[in-house]
Amino acid sequence: ASDVYKRQVFDYLHDYRLEQARRLLELSDRKVADVAETVGFASRSYFASAFKQKFGLNPKAYQQQKSSR
Repeated sequence: ASDVYKRQVFDYLHDYRLEQARRLLELSDRKVADVAETVGFASRSYFASAFKQKFGLNPKAYQQQKSSR
């Protein structure tokens, strides 16, 4: 049961970090690598693939889409 709990905590933190990153990308013009590091992703490529899986766009495209509105 403890492995299940650890997995749930990891999933929650992972989602939380991605939501924080989404907000930073929407509200600032910071570089994607900067945002990834700020929210706790050591690997920019892992961050980019996780972000795309959750939101359907890579972080840079998401940021550009939001800033063009």
